Amino acid sequence: MGDTETATQPQHPRLTYHPGSAAVFAGETHTLNVTATSTETLRYQWRRNGVTIPDAILPHLTLSAISVNDAGSYDVIISNAAGSVTSETAQLSVSIDRNASLSWETPVHRQDGTPLTTDDITGYRIYHSTEDGNLETHYDLDAQTTTLALSDLSSGNHFFAITAIDQTGLESELSNVVSKQIL
Repeated sequence: MGDTETATQPQHPRLTYHPGSAAVFAGETHTLNVTATSTETLRYQWRRNGVTIPDAILPHLTLSAISVNDAGSYDVIISNAAGSVTSETAQLSVSIDRNASLSWETPVHRQDGTPLTTDDITGYRIYHSTEDGNLETHYDLDAQTTTLALSDLSSGNHFFAITAIDQTGLESELSNVVSKQIL
């Protein structure tokens, strides 16, 4: 009897984890992942809507500053010397966050600089604009409300500031202006 040699056949890639579908907001970062095993070296090629994504050759695909143009069907072809396998398709949907949530702490000074206590406050006024420095629109709220959610804002930059209104109708100092960009 002689020695026998056993030739190892190359093993096709075997997918153990497929990329998952996701819903994200424009501007976010999202990573698609895949896991595969084989006795051979694996190569990866990601695709969107069946079209090869240049340089997307890792077991993960990170999409940064996502735009609505990034929405679509993603899959990855995994190959080696023995053959190839294609992952399940992951759907990526991209929404535009058109909401703004504001919250604040009670101010401690009136506009004239005199002290302001919580018992003195009868309400709040939220100023809102799409032009920096021109806070024209306002929302009046009662004294117990310290949050405001706005939805369906138009595209562009939105600016917000708040004042507290005392029992005599005087407003506090204007808060710092905060902004949110709606894509």
